[in-house]
Amino acid sequence: MTSKSSPKPDGHVAAASLVIGSLAMLLTGGFALLHLLERLDLMLVAKLSSGIHLSFSNLLPAWQVWGFTLIVSYGIAASILAIRGNWRRWIFWLVALGLIIFWVPVLILASYEPKIAAPFIAGLWSGICAMVYVGKHRMPGED
Repeated sequence: MTSKSSPKPDGHVAAASLVIGSLAMLLTGGFALLHLLERLDLMLVAKLSSGIHLSFSNLLPAWQVWGFTLIVSYGIAASILAIRGNWRRWIFWLVALGLIIFWVPVLILASYEPKIAAPFIAGLWSGICAMVYVGKHRMPGED
């Protein structure tokens, strides 16, 4: 008995990126309420400082951190959904996450306390959801 596999449904970039970005922001907000973002930030600083105790004279305003998180969550989702080809999507996603991580030494050198856990978690979750979505849907411009 053979069964015909149904073709993938058509995917939508705008609607899906709004939903995926919103889910990433909700997840990140939940992590913030549980104080898990602070722990991740401290862990990243400890890893990159080689055991040296660092004190930071500057703090990033919360609105800047959350504004960047908003841009990352919606931007990564929309970009992954709009890019054709899975290998291009993977490259874009990994480079975006790498750029977020590599801001830690830059912020440390500028004497700012690095607060990148929120954008990293949002970018990670946004990318995971977008990759699952493009795997299950036929996106515009693809055969």
